[in-house]
Amino acid sequence: MSDDETKSPAKRLATQAVKGIGVLAALATIVGVIYVVMDHLPSSSSGEPHQSDSSPSAPFSTPSNEPQAVVSTAKTSSSSPPAVLDVVTITEARIEVKGLSSDRIGVDLIDVDSNPDYEAFVYTAAGRSGREGCYVAWTLINNGTTLETYRSQCAPAPGFGGPFWPRVNYAPGSVTVTADITTDAGGSAHAETTFQMTER
Repeated sequence: MSDDETKSPAKRLATQAVKGIGVLAALATIVGVIYVVMDHLPSSSSGEPHQSDSSPSAPFSTPSNEPQAVVSTAKTSSSSPPAVLDVVTITEARIEVKGLSSDRIGVDLIDVDSNPDYEAFVYTAAGRSGREGCYVAWTLINNGTTLETYRSQCAPAPGFGGPFWPRVNYAPGSVTVTADITTDAGGSAHAETTFQMTER
C-alpha cells in the first residue's frame, strides 16, 4: 500500500488545496506580466500615443444644459431709408422778366413800348414749385407809382408766357416788380426785380 493510500481523507484534501493555491498564484503572476506588457505597447503601428475613449475628438458631444448662442440670419439693408425733404422752407425765389428778345435793348434795359410778362421761380429742397399749391401776389411799380396788382399761380400753364402779363403804358424810367409768395405747404417768400424802360 502507497503512502497516499495510507493518508487520511483530510490530509489528501489539504494537499490538493495547497497544490490548487500554487496554480492560482502562478496564473495571477502570468496575468500581471501580460497586463504590464500590453500597457506599454503602442496603440498603432504609426507610433502615435494611445488615446482613451474619452478623447474630445469624438464626432458627437454630450448635450449640455448651458444656453447656446443664437446666430441671427436676418438680412439687414445696407442702404438707409430715404430722407424726408423739406417742402415748406423756400430756399430760392426770383422773378424772371420775359417777353420778346427784340424788346431788350441793353443790360436791364427794355423798350418802353413793349409789354413784358413776369414769372416767379420758387424752389424748396424738393425742387421747383409748380402751378399747384404755389401762389404769387404781384405788384408792378413804374417810377414809384403802382401801375397794377395781380394774383396768379407761380408757374404758367404749359405753352403760355409768364402768369403775370400786365397791359399797361410804361413811362421811361425805373420799373420794379415784387412778388409775395405763399404755398399750401406753409412756405412764404418775397422776391423783386428792377430794370429800366427807355425809348429806342
